[in-house]
Amino acid sequence: MQKKIKKKINSLLSSSFPINLELGAEKKRGFDGWTYVDINENCDLTLDLTKPLPFPDNSVSVIYSSHTLEHFEYAQLVKLLSECLRIELPPK
Repeated sequence: MQKKIKKKINSLLSSSFPINLELGAEKKRGFDGWTYVDINENCDLTLDLTKPLPFPDNSVSVIYSSHTLEHFEYAQLVKLLSECLRIELPPK
């Protein structure tokens, strides 16, 4: 993992604020408490969503995605959704 990505994730994890991720966010950056994730470098966090998400278990408060999941093959989608379940905090 790139140093820049690792540094950003460590910063999110050490913050007292909840981690809210929007997956497949295209060109958005830091708005209203969200961290925008996409494969392009125009977002807050550049990640390949076909790979494991580099967050510890139960560390993310909210994960949102719109108009993104349909771009994955079935096997990739199952892995991504499993990763989302792994990193998201359990419901209260």
